Amino acid sequence: MIRNLGLPGAAALLALGLTLSALLPACNSPQYATTYTYLPTPTPLCTTPSQLGYSAAGAVTALASGTLLANPVAVASGPVTALDFQVYTGDRGRYKAALYTDNAGAPATLVAQTDVMDSAGPGWIRIPIRPTALAAGNYWLALVQDQGDDLIRDDSSAVPLFSAPVTSWTLPANPVGTLASGSLSVYAETCP
Repeated sequence: MIRNLGLPGAAALLALGLTLSALLPACNSPQYATTYTYLPTPTPLCTTPSQLGYSAAGAVTALASGTLLANPVAVASGPVTALDFQVYTGDRGRYKAALYTDNAGAPATLVAQTDVMDSAGPGWIRIPIRPTALAAGNYWLALVQDQGDDLIRDDSSAVPLFSAPVTSWTLPANPVGTLASGSLSVYAETCP
């Protein structure tokens, strides 16, 4: 029995010649080990993504293999989660899509890109992209493919259409090309 010696707890034990380690088992033994598990808070799925871009059907135009085509789009803000485009024919080409910043009405800097994906055309093809948070502003939705598939495109549109040659699946960080007009049937999915 420990009697009150008028000293704080640990000092009273020392005065009696006792230590805490003598009174308690070793705290570093496996039976006292503590394992912490991180349980993240679930993020709700985006059930109604917004579509930024052009989804109206237009004429059918063949996309030349090895050509990057891009249309501008205004983004309020938020993460982009996928890029979608419409293929007319059933060709099973491979595609890659990307987002570029805008500089004076032309694509400037590569922000994000998808992996290369095989199409199952015809129809809409969705290419997931690593969620990329975008600040409000103007961006360019870009697409390149390897088979010369027919894409839905409206050449009578006044929307700027950028084109640039590419020689591989490595997209240019800062593309150099030409501007014309016409809108691809392409849009970005964002989750507010």
